[in-house]
Amino acid sequence: MKKPNDKRNKGKQNPEKPIEQLQDNLFELSLDPDIQAEESHTNGEEKMLSEMKKLEEERKALLEEKRQLENTENTLRQTVKEEIKVRKQQIEKLKNEISNLKQRCEALAKLLDIPIQK
Repeated sequence: MKKPNDKRNKGKQNPEKPIEQLQDNLFELSLDPDIQAEESHTNGEEKMLSEMKKLEEERKALLEEKRQLENTENTLRQTVKEEIKVRKQQIEKLKNEISNLKQRCEALAKLLDIPIQK
């Protein structure tokens, strides 16, 4: 790779015009095909890194959404299980109450000598 300022001033800087010297050097660098290829390669790498970062962020967001949905599903399943348990207990309680009511009705009907329908 050639040095950018070899042609113009044989590597010596002009102390009277440092900004112009830097601008000239940058311009020469921008025309150098090796530098252009390197910049193109660097831009390609930056695009790939940017794409990788974007994909990783999306992956993390999706994983978080999945985790939240799994938590919600587990909470709902637990709520359903608890509701099933409560309803079974309510049914059992009602069956017991009905059984007790039938016994009391039978006892009262027997006292009154009334036939009982079962």
